Amino acid sequence: MTLGKKEKIQIAVTFASAVVLLVVFRHNFAGPGPKVETVAGKTPSAAPAPAAQPAPLQREDDMSVLEKLKEEAGRLKPGRDPFSRPAGPAAAQGPVLSGIVWDARDPAAIINGQVVRVGDDLESPAGHKVLAIDKNRVILNDGERNIELMLDVE
Repeated sequence: MTLGKKEKIQIAVTFASAVVLLVVFRHNFAGPGPKVETVAGKTPSAAPAPAAQPAPLQREDDMSVLEKLKEEAGRLKPGRDPFSRPAGPAAAQGPVLSGIVWDARDPAAIINGQVVRVGDDLESPAGHKVLAIDKNRVILNDGERNIELMLDVE
């Protein structure tokens, strides 16, 4: 059975890809491995190397990675927590939209800590019915008028 030109090229490309993957895997996951120094013309001795203690994670400016992450987290702009419930007067004033789970066929929203879908009635404040849920807004009806709740998108 002889291989055609196309099959030979496919085998060569597959082999080259496998070699590249092995090199990348070795470089990224296996680490550099122990270094063995040799003196010209002599083979290294079989004596085991002393166990190396792992070095603490340090940055060039002598700051630990954990300290650096804490510093960077302190600089981040605090965002809205979609899982927190409104406290105090906000809950008493009316419906508060915390988040939207967008799905074209079955969207859902979190209003006053309650997961609702189109057609649902809110438990609190009572008398509000969900008319529509869009990607960034929910439309409710309180029996007299429509109320549009917008999602704060940063």
